[in-house]
Amino acid sequence: MVSVVTPTYNCAGFLKRAIDSVLVQTYSNLEYIIVDDASTDETEAVVAPYLSDKRVKYVKLDTNSGEGAAVNKGWQLKTGDYFVQLNSDDVLSSTALENTVAALEKNKKAVLVYGDFYFIDADDRIIKETCSPDWNFIEALSSYSCYAAGIGTMVRVSSFSDWKTIRSCKFKHIDDVEMYYRMAIVGDFIHIKDKLGSWRQHKGGISDARLESCEEIKKWFDSYFTENSFPVSVELSTYQAICRYVFSLHNLHISRMEIDWKASILGGGNFMNLQIGDTDLVGNKFNGHDLHIYLRRRGIYSDHLVLNKQSQDPNTYIYPTEKRKDILFHKSFLLSDVVHLHLIHNKVMDVEMLPIISALKPTVWTLHDPWALSGHCIYHFDCEKWKTGCGDCPYLDIPFAIEYDNTASEFENKKQCIQNSQISAIVASEWMENKVRQSPIWEGKDIYRIPFGIDHDMFKPIEIKEAKEKLGISPNDFVLFFRSDPRSCKGLDIIEQALSKIKSDKKITILTVGSKELLKAFKEQYQIKEFGWITDDNELVKLYQACDLFLMPSRQEAFGMMAVEAMSCGKVVIAIDGDTALPGTINAPICGVAAKENDYAAEVQRLMDNPAEILSRGIDSLNFAKANYNNDRYVDNLIAVYNKVIRKHRKNENSPYVFDHFYRLCRESYWPSYYRYLLRPMLRILFSRRKVKGKFDPKFRKYF
Repeated sequence: MVSVVTPTYNCAGFLKRAIDSVLVQTYSNLEYIIVDDASTDETEAVVAPYLSDKRVKYVKLDTNSGEGAAVNKGWQLKTGDYFVQLNSDDVLSSTALENTVAALEKNKKAVLVYGDFYFIDADDRIIKETCSPDWNFIEALSSYSCYAAGIGTMVRVSSFSDWKTIRSCKFKHIDDVEMYYRMAIVGDFIHIKDKLGSWRQHKGGISDARLESCEEIKKWFDSYFTENSFPVSVELSTYQAICRYVFSLHNLHISRMEIDWKASILGGGNFMNLQIGDTDLVGNKFNGHDLHIYLRRRGIYSDHLVLNKQSQDPNTYIYPTEKRKDILFHKSFLLSDVVHLHLIHNKVMDVEMLPIISALKPTVWTLHDPWALSGHCIYHFDCEKWKTGCGDCPYLDIPFAIEYDNTASEFENKKQCIQNSQISAIVASEWMENKVRQSPIWEGKDIYRIPFGIDHDMFKPIEIKEAKEKLGISPNDFVLFFRSDPRSCKGLDIIEQALSKIKSDKKITILTVGSKELLKAFKEQYQIKEFGWITDDNELVKLYQACDLFLMPSRQEAFGMMAVEAMSCGKVVIAIDGDTALPGTINAPICGVAAKENDYAAEVQRLMDNPAEILSRGIDSLNFAKANYNNDRYVDNLIAVYNKVIRKHRKNENSPYVFDHFYRLCRESYWPSYYRYLLRPMLRILFSRRKVKGKFDPKFRKYF
């Protein structure tokens, strides 16, 4: 005998289809109990014609008590050997009972059998089909998935003969899941590959509000892992289940907030983006600040998270400094659909966070230099060890300088973290792309080459005499402009050698940005105007417009944004012909000039002596910049990459590494007490069930 129970409340519109699906079963030895949870609609009228069938029983409760109470009533009234719950808005396939009875008769140790099913809409149209996996308790619990909670699941009554009720009625949203996991402790679940019915999705169904279940999940989880009857074999693996549960809960909360906040922010429109870097205005064109503004102009909601905020932008926030790993709790991170990292190695973020961040969010990282390819250095120069594994580093004193050689372990740490991350690299030049593709750290990762864009309405040429007058420079002066930076890779010493050799009938004026007081030796020889770091592009562009030549002899450069800014103002850039991206960026030798290091001074002198060549190359440089460094194309290409990584993202990718890694980080004292609270059940189990004190920190409640 099979007892089929349908709990129903104000579902008269769908109830007839549910009843019909039971009464046409190919398995005839059944009783059908309809428990009406005090409906106020036409439920009684729908049921009445079926009461002539002796198999049908109808019970109406006096007060509305919820689905769990109605199911318990059906459990108490049953007389069958097997028990099936069919909700009033769902339907069984005609062979569902026949197939599930056969499975339980064949597998005497099994306490429950479940199958596959369809999702249908309010008009019985199939939306999709679901093929459930075979039962694996740890995997199911670890991902908070209950495959048994489907249509047509059949329970062996004798396995639960001492259960006076099967629902605890403690929860509104997860009462059924809680029941199945209590059943899972008793015995085996088996899966059959048959479509047992159809699960109807419609507004008003309880599953439509499943995302409201987060608080219930937390309470259930805490109690479930402390029950004395819990199997020892499962307890030993619980830490991983708990870590995965934290992720499941985290993502459920994100989904909840997406409904509450994203709908109001986006109106159901585009995705939400988060840019993360060290600062906003210094290097604004490549560190995410300008991109964040452009995305907002395109209708894409974007926030910027930085260590050093200089702008007044209301959507730029200060990165947490004392507890940097609290980024996982920041509203901008929780709401984002895609995370875009920039200069994170300037004490913004530990690479060990990458597996966790990219497990939660589709993540891209613009590599502004080769630091992410090596054990410590920003640029590698002639060292090839970054291709094999670092160690015995010959350049411990170059940025980022280190006292002791830990480059081999740091290289391996980066490799493990990035290989176990769902992260894609964005580079701006062919030079940088070639390096990343040769890196074992980035092996197999997606790499996108997207040159930076320039606002050509701002960075544009004007009459040079007018530009010089704005800065108080004589129109007859010859003006050199460059970045003053003491780091060897930027080549200031090459410029100093050139300044000591060049000669001109005109007075020479030098403009610099960056560090000051580095050119004291030339103060008597040249007029020097040092501007420090300029964060206002309206002021910066004046320097480009006023110069005759822009000098950028960087020994290594991953792109060269200042070169592009100069070209956009119609200026010739003189770079180094070496292991750097600059020759390609400035399109040497057609537009800019790339000279050997020893010939740099001579090339500067040659151009100073040939004003016609400066003019013609300046025009070519401007045209090249407009064609290749277009800001709209840059933003379009990034949006395309965002959409691609969002589509490809899988939350369970590399889960064993990610969650073991997450577990270790959770144990560190600087993690918020919210996580320590969630880990309490695990700690009880791992440490002989000794109670661990911990309370939920209210300051995080606004995020969860």
